[in-house]
Amino acid sequence: MRSIFIDVMLFPLLAWADSGKDFDPTELNFWAGSTGYNNGDYATALEYWTPLAEQGHAKAQHNLSVMYRTGQGVQQDYAVAAKWSRKAAEQGDAKAQLNLGLMHTLGDGLPRNHAEAVKWFLKAAQQGDVESQSVLAFMYENGRGVPQDYVRAYAWYSVADKGGDKDALAKREIVSKRIIIRQVQDAQELARELWQKYGNK
Repeated sequence: MRSIFIDVMLFPLLAWADSGKDFDPTELNFWAGSTGYNNGDYATALEYWTPLAEQGHAKAQHNLSVMYRTGQGVQQDYAVAAKWSRKAAEQGDAKAQLNLGLMHTLGDGLPRNHAEAVKWFLKAAQQGDVESQSVLAFMYENGRGVPQDYVRAYAWYSVADKGGDKDALAKREIVSKRIIIRQVQDAQELARELWQKYGNK
């Protein structure tokens, strides 16, 4: 569950040229940091992302969180990672919300708190983040931070499966063996509702 996410913008100048929008130096700086990161030049990534993060750029905040959490180019520091992850998560960045939930689940730089983790997993899942949907299903399946609920677990695994999580179907099948046929029908109906609201975003 220690997934790492780095948001990378590919060919931003071409994208801007095609979009007809005004040139945005902020995104160019973000891209420069991403290029440095992808080439293993963490000093360049920090040079570009730190000012952006301090200015409130959510993706830069999230990426700094990843660097501090993993010790890439900086001394590993879970507390600093949690700070940046929270800032990005509060702005609605789904990957930061997922990582903040994982940090609460694992106790990395934050007190271990499954209920708080579920809150962030749900926010990200509702934005269509497939991994968050699967993790949320796991939390319902195992009663971590929420009452154990196999119907909701089945439903969220279904949404994650439809969104492309290659392991969600097998996990859903395990859950389906723990509920009766009527509950499976309820879970399938809930899955359809959740997919319409939160799937394929």
